[in-house]
Amino acid sequence: MSTELQENAVTHRLDKMRKQWHDFRQKPETQVYIWSVIQDELSMVDAFVHYENSEYGATPDYIFSFNTNFSDSETYHQNLVSQFRTYVEEKDEEGNHVLQAQGVDTHFNYPTDFKSPDSIITLWEELALGLKKIGLPGNLVIRLQPEQIASFKLWQTWWDKLIGEGIPQHLCFLLVESPDYPAYDHWVDTYPATVKRITADLDMIGAMEELASEGDMTDPGVQFRLLFLELGKASGQQDFEEVERIGQKAFHLAQAQVGWEHLQIAVLEAMASAYLAAKNLKRALLYNEKSLEIALAAYDDELEAAPVLLAQTHMFKASTLMMKGDFEAAAQTYEATIPFLGQDPKTYFNKLEAWRMAGLAYEKDKQNRKAWACNLEALHTASEIAETMPEASPPEASPLVHTPLHCVGQALLRLMENLGHYEYEETIQEQLNHFVGPNWQEKPC
Repeated sequence: MSTELQENAVTHRLDKMRKQWHDFRQKPETQVYIWSVIQDELSMVDAFVHYENSEYGATPDYIFSFNTNFSDSETYHQNLVSQFRTYVEEKDEEGNHVLQAQGVDTHFNYPTDFKSPDSIITLWEELALGLKKIGLPGNLVIRLQPEQIASFKLWQTWWDKLIGEGIPQHLCFLLVESPDYPAYDHWVDTYPATVKRITADLDMIGAMEELASEGDMTDPGVQFRLLFLELGKASGQQDFEEVERIGQKAFHLAQAQVGWEHLQIAVLEAMASAYLAAKNLKRALLYNEKSLEIALAAYDDELEAAPVLLAQTHMFKASTLMMKGDFEAAAQTYEATIPFLGQDPKTYFNKLEAWRMAGLAYEKDKQNRKAWACNLEALHTASEIAETMPEASPPEASPLVHTPLHCVGQALLRLMENLGHYEYEETIQEQLNHFVGPNWQEKPC
């Protein structure tokens, strides 16, 4: 695939986003930008922010991204300040502080009281002024995209207060709408001068088709990429006649190549996902089983990738069984995943999720002792993960925060009550507080 076409397919969309950004900035009173994107466009927002913050960027602004979870205002302010401090203390490969190296004064007055939004707004304002002093022609734009929002009502109240009291000059905010986040109609309607929404409309399927079609059309790799994209389209339209036709064609193409077992499985699982979305669980399970057969054959042939394929296919099948309501079979299938994950630290996060889901399935099946044992194994796996990583300060900076470990803790507390294992309560509380912070019981599962 030529680099030139790949750059054209992507940079064409980056150019479109740059024009949209210019539209955001047309009126100085607009200080909250809302980008409306569909799921496959989210990565382009990340790419845009990264590119525009680099030396090659063309927009006059600097975009600062925060993804800390929102549970309540005071905790949010505290976590934002912690993430801000982490950014300020960031060093480059040579050990120099990144902001200081650019000439920014980083002697900020960090707050001790986090009740008011001013605790973080003041820091952002200080940074904006610092960037202005070193020649930033535009504004500091704060991109707020919590990975989880515990209460959208509280989140709305937080924004109402922020916008209502007035956003400081040279400070703007970027929000991204996606299927994973609630719509922001309220602010667009209530504050039309301050808030502006633009729909990205990047046609990422078209971009992928451009990239996939580059090359020799007699090459099986090019043929497969195009077929797989067509399969995705047919799945999205729930055109199951086409799903079957294209899926079988792609599967047989992959089957005819040496070492394409992973792509055979990719096709079958894509077909399974299409039927799963349409709640045709019988058909989905059929393709899950076929995938598992291929992975088992690869394992018997001692292929290097076989353990990973087996773990993946077990997880796919277990997910379908959960939707079917066959919880015991689902739990057993999740448990069957574990041996194939081995002792490689790279698989620990997958192992944590397999134990967690096995525990959830057993709990749904009212097999509480087995559920308890699985969740304890998940917590033990979290300890193994923590041992492989440097100590995170604050806990919100730990990668474990972004796992469903809080769900493991909540399940253990429920099962502790049911089974009377109160001697574990202190240990559970201590470990969860240490790994994911003090608010884990309030986070949704």
